Amino acid sequence: MARQKLITTSLCLALLALCSLIFVAGCGKGACNPLTSKKALVKLQAKADIVVPSPVTLNGVTIGQVTDAALDSQNKPLLSLCLEKKFLEGLRKTTVFYVNKEGAGTTLVCEVIPDDATPIGDDPVFLGFDSYSNYLAWRTENIVKKGVNDLLKVIDGALK
Repeated sequence: MARQKLITTSLCLALLALCSLIFVAGCGKGACNPLTSKKALVKLQAKADIVVPSPVTLNGVTIGQVTDAALDSQNKPLLSLCLEKKFLEGLRKTTVFYVNKEGAGTTLVCEVIPDDATPIGDDPVFLGFDSYSNYLAWRTENIVKKGVNDLLKVIDGALK
């Protein structure tokens, strides 16, 4: 009886050790814990010096982490993120990221564009900028374009 209990305990400990090894191996560089987070990519428009790992924030709250920085096939910077699943519902397809270098370290800041209600897909790839000023320039350009297009539609409708 004692021998059977010892064998059962040993098997349980071996299985626990194996599960731990599999979990740790699956959570290496660039990998996310599938139970609590989801992998996403950010294609930066220009090279940015970002420390890996760096926090990802939305409205000042940490929602994930930058896990890897590399170059894509077109030599553009590509960041791999692990985003906590509990924050994914608030993100949209047109969510944009920018690198914030203020303070002690770098942070990747998330901005949800309010014009789009489309939820993110299974393999999200987001647009990113190397600075807040470049993000603002892009955002301003898009707001102006949308305003002009809306005005042209109104004028076109009035002329018909």
